Amino acid sequence: MTLLLISALCACSTLTKKDTSYQNEAQKRLGIRINAIRIIAAGHIVDMRYKIVDRQKAALIINPKVKIYLVHQGTGKVLTVPNPPKIGRLRQIPKTIDTSKQYFVLFGNTGKLLKPGDKVDLVVDRIWIRDIIIQ
Repeated sequence: MTLLLISALCACSTLTKKDTSYQNEAQKRLGIRINAIRIIAAGHIVDMRYKIVDRQKAALIINPKVKIYLVHQGTGKVLTVPNPPKIGRLRQIPKTIDTSKQYFVLFGNTGKLLKPGDKVDLVVDRIWIRDIIIQ
């Protein structure tokens, strides 16, 4: 019983351990710090929260013409930002950049493909940020 509990705790800590290599890449290439990327809405939506740390570099991610999507490393499937007709893309596009605020992008998780612990790549235009672990 104790061994089983210890094994379960070790497995959980491995899944939630924060890898900083993608954070460094996101900051260097996109001017953002990813605060969280997690599953919400009963598994149907992936919620990415980020802060802008470099206004010039971040201009790309807040440009409404630039495509943003996730690629599931296990299957290669692409998860896009939904675009419902009445409310538009589920992505925050600020008119002015505020480095003290947190911004969001929501991705559709069709078929509940992504699970906590899965790895994804964030693609913004032609910039790839690899090995992001879903929380």
